[in-house]
Amino acid sequence: MPPARLAGLRAAVLRLLAARADVRPDFIALPHVPWDGAEGSALAREFFEFFSDPQLLDVVEQIIGPDIILGLGLVLQTRRHRPRSALAPGRPILADTPARDGHGVDCAR
Repeated sequence: MPPARLAGLRAAVLRLLAARADVRPDFIALPHVPWDGAEGSALAREFFEFFSDPQLLDVVEQIIGPDIILGLGLVLQTRRHRPRSALAPGRPILADTPARDGHGVDCAR
């Protein structure tokens, strides 16, 4: 993923966490499904566009094949008691490290 695309996703995650303050911030299910109001619809659209990004789908296809269905999307955060995490505690889990295939594709952990 291009760095600008991941930066946009990070910004969407932060807006989602602020907008969904009523739910557990470490596990937000279905961020791509619209909820109340214009903000919920706009954020859901951003997440759906990310989940259906051709570059991301190409990576997923290499792993599971061409038949892909978006059944569940999640936003997860690290737990504060996991000091060995590569990310700061409580930060949304989005990796800045290249994928193991060496092609420079960023991946979610």
